[in-house]
Amino acid sequence: MPVQPGLGTREYVVEVDRESMARSRATVLRLRRVSARIGVIAGCLIIAVALADTILIAQTTRQPVSQLWPLSFMVIPGLMLIFSARKEFAALRRRQAAWEEAGMPPVAMRLSAEGLGCSAQTATGYFFVPWSAVAGLRVKRMLGMSVLAVDLVPGVTAATPGVIGLDRPGRRPWIAVRSMRRPLGEIDAALAHYTDGRVRIH
Repeated sequence: MPVQPGLGTREYVVEVDRESMARSRATVLRLRRVSARIGVIAGCLIIAVALADTILIAQTTRQPVSQLWPLSFMVIPGLMLIFSARKEFAALRRRQAAWEEAGMPPVAMRLSAEGLGCSAQTATGYFFVPWSAVAGLRVKRMLGMSVLAVDLVPGVTAATPGVIGLDRPGRRPWIAVRSMRRPLGEIDAALAHYTDGRVRIH
């Protein structure tokens, strides 16, 4: 297996459980799609209620609907929700296409004396960050599943020396726990080994 850029030859490797990662990706896509659909439905309901209120007020006060134009601002939150949902659908299509193009990575994480590399679940591509840029790792719930998230030291960016793969805004690495073939306790011990105990899983 080739060594990724920025890593030495002596590594602790966490392999990918391909079936579990496929299920994790499907979960991400499904839940994001549901969220976007809810946004569309909520936006349409807000617009419908705003229009219904406008008509009702017009009938009650016997004013022309055209004179009640200030009430049209009530539809703005609905339009914003729909616009946001459209962006989410577009992002989902891009993510699914990228995953299909890149395929399944054989390795979830690589630890070495130089730093931490991982194939993140959130996007295609490879992350590498030197240990000086890593604040720690933590298990958290995301999209209905447990994930191992990498917390970076404040101020770390794509321009930080030694960093690879942080060239997209807001991009942060995380891996679904069930997608890794190594137990968290073993990964935590490897982290402690390479960082003299500074970086651990919390």
